[in-house]
Amino acid sequence: MKRLRQIFLMMLVLLLCGLGILFYSYKIEPASLVINQIDLDISSLNEKLVIVQLSDIEISKNYKPNNLKNVVEKVNRLNPDLIVFTGDLFSNYALYKPTTEVITYLSQLDASLGKYAIFGNNDHGGGAVRQYENIMNQSGFIVLKNESQTIQLASGETIYMTGLDDDLLGNSNIVDAFVNYDKQSSLNLLLIHEPYLIDHLLDYPYDLALSGHTHGGQIDFPFIDTSLLLSPLENKYLSGLYSFDNQRQTTLYVNHGLGTSRLPLRFMVPPEITIFTLH
Repeated sequence: MKRLRQIFLMMLVLLLCGLGILFYSYKIEPASLVINQIDLDISSLNEKLVIVQLSDIEISKNYKPNNLKNVVEKVNRLNPDLIVFTGDLFSNYALYKPTTEVITYLSQLDASLGKYAIFGNNDHGGGAVRQYENIMNQSGFIVLKNESQTIQLASGETIYMTGLDDDLLGNSNIVDAFVNYDKQSSLNLLLIHEPYLIDHLLDYPYDLALSGHTHGGQIDFPFIDTSLLLSPLENKYLSGLYSFDNQRQTTLYVNHGLGTSRLPLRFMVPPEITIFTLH
C-alpha cells in the first residue's frame, strides 16, 4: 500500500511538472520578449552603425497584431539606423489576416536610414504572395526580392544591401541580385530567410548575413532531442552567430523570431529582437 502511494505521488508530481512546463511554454515564454545585443567589428566600416533585426512575426490567432505594440516600443527606444525584417509576416494569410492592424503597428517603427524586408516562405503561401509586398510598402518598408540597394551614410560611406527571395516557395537568385555590386561599399549586408542558403553564398563578399526561419528550434528541452521538429537543412544553422573562414570572413546570424509555427510553444528559446552595433 505504501509503495502504491509513493508511485501515485511520484506520478502526480510528474503530471504537475508537465502541466507547469506546458503552461510556461504556451503562455509565459512566447510573451517573454528579449533584446539580444551583438557588437561586431567590421574593419572596413569607419562609422558606427546600429541595425535592428526582426524576423518571423508569424501573425496568427496565437500571435495577434497587438503583440506588436511592445515590439514597436522596444525597437524605437533602441534608436536604430536601419531596421530589417527577414520574412514570415503572417503564419497563414488565408486563415488569419488582420492586415490593417499590422500596417498600423509596423508603420510606427522608425529608423533613420530606412526599413527593409525580404520574403519568407509563409509570405508566399496562403495567398500572401499577392499582398505581402503591398502590406510592407504601406508600412514604410522597402522589399528586396533578389535585389540590392546602396545606402549612403552621413560620413559618405556606403552600405551595399542585398535581399534574396525565399528559397523554399520563392525563387532566390543571387546572380540577379548581385548585378550592381558596389565595390567601394564599407559594409556588405545580406538578408536571407533560410540560413542554409549561406553555404551557396560564401564566394560573394558579404560581411554580415541576417536570417530567420528556424525560430531557434522553438523548443529546447534539456536531454531531449527536439531536432525532429526541423529538417536537417534547418538544423544546420539553428540559432545565433556563425563565422566563416572565407575571403570576407562572413558572419551569419539566425534570429529566433517573434511568433511561433507548427506548435504555439516556446521553451528556452524566447522570442527576440536583435540589435547589432557595428564598428
